[in-house]
Amino acid sequence: MMSRILALAPEEFVRALAKQSSVWRGSGGFAGKRHRRDLRRRWIRLYKNKRGIQSLARYSRPEIGGLTADIEVSPKSSVIILLPDNRYLDEQSDKAGPGSENKIILPQTSQTDSRKQLRRLMHVAMTSRSQTTLDLINASNTYRQALPAVARVSRGERLFLRGVYLEALGAVILPRLEQPMIDILEEQGVEVVPKSEILVHPPEIRELQTSPDFWHRRILPNRGELPQAYRGNGISIGLLDTGIDVDHPEFSHRKGDHIVYRQFDLNGVEVPGASPRDFGSHGTHVAGICAGQNAGISPQVHLSVAAVLTEQSENGGLRGYFAQLLGGLNWLVNEAGPQGDGVQIVNASLGTRNLTREDISSLYKAIGNAADQGAVVVAAIGNNGNLGMGNHCFPAKLEHVVAVGAIDRDDRVAAFSDWGYSYGDTARQAPSKPNIVGPGVDIHSALAGGGYASMNGSSLSAPCISSALALILEKYPELTGQPRRLTETLMEFTRCNQNWANIVPRVGRGCIDLEGLLP
Repeated sequence: MMSRILALAPEEFVRALAKQSSVWRGSGGFAGKRHRRDLRRRWIRLYKNKRGIQSLARYSRPEIGGLTADIEVSPKSSVIILLPDNRYLDEQSDKAGPGSENKIILPQTSQTDSRKQLRRLMHVAMTSRSQTTLDLINASNTYRQALPAVARVSRGERLFLRGVYLEALGAVILPRLEQPMIDILEEQGVEVVPKSEILVHPPEIRELQTSPDFWHRRILPNRGELPQAYRGNGISIGLLDTGIDVDHPEFSHRKGDHIVYRQFDLNGVEVPGASPRDFGSHGTHVAGICAGQNAGISPQVHLSVAAVLTEQSENGGLRGYFAQLLGGLNWLVNEAGPQGDGVQIVNASLGTRNLTREDISSLYKAIGNAADQGAVVVAAIGNNGNLGMGNHCFPAKLEHVVAVGAIDRDDRVAAFSDWGYSYGDTARQAPSKPNIVGPGVDIHSALAGGGYASMNGSSLSAPCISSALALILEKYPELTGQPRRLTETLMEFTRCNQNWANIVPRVGRGCIDLEGLLP
């Protein structure tokens, strides 16, 4: 038999090896798994030596678990699994202090290796139904798969679950789980989070004036004219948004590999071969503020764009889902950037108010894990200020996110700019959000399709701060990989207006001002 196998062409050998592996898989337990692995390696080594080749094509299985059966792929019913944290605050209720009834106290983020723990806990949960198999794929490998990366396959009593492991965030996206499995997982402290919507509200768009006024560039020193040394050279910003129009003239100086694009489906899985596009115009406008040659505050930064808001909402804006946000965030902090090892700054000009306690805790952990990768996350505070305090959005609410509010060209806080409590570890948290404010009214930037427009919103203030961080990091490269120190340094580049004395909670540390950046 072996001589016949060794005589096969490479493609046929790969298929034969996969078929034989399903036979070897019959030996259960750890010893059986190790034996199967050793046999595979032996076959591959013999074949390479016999044929004189260095590598073999990777086999993409056309079926899960060796069966062709009914495949259920329902993006809106998928769930997100996150491990419980190992380190909790001691006596949380005692530390909460005055006003804690308005705050959600969350555990600190875990530093443990989560993949093995997640597998172990899932196998415990699968005991609720016999003949259940789990197939986890690293997010970085999903493009190689022939089948959907998140799927549920059943045939008779046999059930196969396929999901995506988000390496940088310590989370798993899985298809619909049966309630007994969910119950067992939750008994173990695992969070099982159903899909929630993340929105970008439709901004007010006005016709561009004859002479464009990029007044938001006032935050730069020297009247907005920066020397070549301070333009974001060598720094990477990641955008979680609606996409980008890379052919816009505003980005003509960034052709080539200076703008990288990925699109994520409703399950948070990368869409293979997706060409750059903007599902609205929001992402292009935000990207122009960051890296445009005219509107840009840091025109030489490397941009990595994750399209995670890809579906039209009822109010005319765009929406995405929690899984899309996590999939995009995982790519940005793990694989994006010029070196493929993650970006230094993540801009999230999006948000939602409608998260459950489980959603909040899960998002807190995921962004905490992103910070562990060395990234600073910047987010728009929200545009519900007309409703009063406490209507601000996640993820800006979280204590380890830089939340950004909006002011106009006359230093007045925008009426729509939100404010409210910070959510997180009460031992460290700021008393309120936003942390900082930036230009967010009548902001001119690029519009998908080649034009320009003026927009209002804290969504436009956030990229001003992300770009400021890029310039600070360019001057102080020793802050790379240290998000907390970088954030503290950011707060040193602020100014206050005496008219803000009675509205401090709405401006945080003040408005970004980079006048002191130059010697």
